[in-house]
Formats: sequence, structure tokens, C-alpha cells
Amino acid sequence: MKSGILLVNKPSGISSHDVVFRTRKALQVKEVGHTGTLDPLASGLMVLCIGFATKLADNLIKKEKTYVVQARLFASSDSYDTETLVKDLEKLDVSKQRILEVLESFKGEIDQMPPQYSALKVNGQKACDVARKGGRVNLQSRKITISQLDLLSFDGECFECRVSCSSGTYIRSLVHDIAVALGTDAVMTDLIRTQVSQYDLEKACEIADISWDHVYGPDFLKQEFASVDLDETQINKIKFGQKIRSPKDFQEGDIVLLFCSGSLCCVAEYRSETKALQPKKINSKMFS
Repeated sequence: MKSGILLVNKPSGISSHDVVFRTRKALQVKEVGHTGTLDPLASGLMVLCIGFATKLADNLIKKEKTYVVQARLFASSDSYDTETLVKDLEKLDVSKQRILEVLESFKGEIDQMPPQYSALKVNGQKACDVARKGGRVNLQSRKITISQLDLLSFDGECFECRVSCSSGTYIRSLVHDIAVALGTDAVMTDLIRTQVSQYDLEKACEIADISWDHVYGPDFLKQEFASVDLDETQINKIKFGQKIRSPKDFQEGDIVLLFCSGSLCCVAEYRSETKALQPKKINSKMFS
């Protein structure tokens, strides 16, 4: 069975689940996993794992992501974007220098409170479902990292920024927090994800063009992860879940992709003490 990575340009107005559903239908494959959702109002890059490559989704979810966000100051909404009713607030005089200073203060590791309108589950319920019914859930703040936060434009009311951040960052909350630091509030009006790790939106296909021709295979995976091409003796050990001595030195705990005759057959973890590759997930369909 084929496996690999598919880059899709999600349009606004549909959910990430819709993208996964359409991909399954277009490729006629059940194993499709995303590496981070986008809200229906957002657009841009979704990195999908196809076939056995779905075993890599959890690792790719943790990668840094880059966005271009647009927001309007002196406005507020319960969802921090235009999904819910937007209320206009009193306008203040905010200079470009002031917003640059505030943006600078958000760089690095910070605490962030997720929005009530999020898919986080508390006691088995999504926070957004509770919020839509008029309730609130007790969410906990989390540590996130903002590595890039550049002002692209500002007209005294609306601003646009490029943000590179760690997994789990809510850009809507970031917009809200920036506005609060300026003494007001803001709503996010547009969001485009432009990059996930090394994967760029420019290489993504459109929804209507999804096909196996756009699925990147082994060579693409080897750009993101450490890899080893196995010989026959190593293959015989791996298919029974046995560890093998690594032909290369990696860092402790590194995820290493093992390839059999050019196909991904195993996801392994490097153990530095024994210099061994321990199988974590084996593509049993290749050995059946």
C-alpha cells in the first residue's frame, strides 16, 4: 500500500474533517491523518499523512507552524474572531511604535489561555460546544513559544502579522492578548497557515486536485526524519519486532524511519546506550 505526505491548501468555510474526508474519497484510502487542524474560518496548509505514514502524525503535530493573521482592534467577540457577534469598542490612539513594542513582548516562551471557543475537551465535552450553549468551562493556561512575530502592516486599527509558533498555540488568543496589552480588544478577521516545519503552502495542491500524483513519498519523508535503508538480515529482524544495531549514530530518542526496498516499513526509536533501533510501529501489511 502506498504511503506518504500530502500537502493541501484548505479553503476557508470548510472544516479540517472535511479535508480528511475528501482526501479519503479522492485517494480511495482509509488511513488519512492530519497534523494539526485549522478552524473553518481559517485557510492554508494542511499536512496530511497517508497510509502507514499516519504513524508519523503525532510527531509532525509537534512541529513549529507559521501563519499570517489579520485582526481588527477596538472590537470584541466571544470567540475572538468573526464566528460570533462582533461588538465595536471605543477607539484609542495606538501608534505603530507602541504595537511593535507589544509584539516584541510576546516573543519567546509565554503562558497562553486557550479560548472558550476551542475544541479542547473538559469532562468529555468540547469547550466550544459548551460556549455555544452559553456556558463556560475551566480551561488551564499552557506554555507556548513564539519564535517570530513580525508586523506586516498597521493602519491604526487593522494589523497584519506573521507568526511562527509552537504546536498548541491559538492565534485567536494571541490576537486577543496583544490587544489587551494595548488597552483594548481585537477580533481575528483572517488566518492563513503558510508553513508546517519545512512544508510550505506554495507546494500544496487544491482540494479539487487531490490525487496520488500529489502525494510525496520516501524521499520527502527522509527530509524531515532520520532514516535507514535496511538490508535483508535487518528486515528479517524488524518484521518480528526485534531491535537492530544502528548503522548510524543518532540522538537518544530520535525517531528513525526504516525503509525496505524503498518503502517505509517501520518507525523506530534510537537508543544511544545500546546504539540500537527499537521498532515502535511496524508496517505489518508489508510482511503479511
